[in-house]
Amino acid sequence: MSLATAAKGADTRRTALCVDLMVSKRPPSRAHRTTVRFTTRERQLIEAILAGLRNREIAHLHRVSEQTVKNQLKTLFRKVGVSSRLQLAMRAANGRLVIDVA
Repeated sequence: MSLATAAKGADTRRTALCVDLMVSKRPPSRAHRTTVRFTTRERQLIEAILAGLRNREIAHLHRVSEQTVKNQLKTLFRKVGVSSRLQLAMRAANGRLVIDVA
């Protein structure tokens, strides 16, 4: 769907995502990067999210409960300033999240 089609009243969620993806294709400036120190577990969670793993799969991989993974993800989201795994993945994939070793 083009932006012109979206502007005529098509699905607004798709429009917002479309615009967000177009904006995110620009190389990130230093002002838009987030540099955060992550624990080893947080880096593992980010890698698992980028790999597309579900909470249950992450839990099995790290031998913890699914609830533990959910709690760790909530903490990670707060730390980075996002509200979903999609936002976290997009920020990491677009170079807007600089992973610094703790």
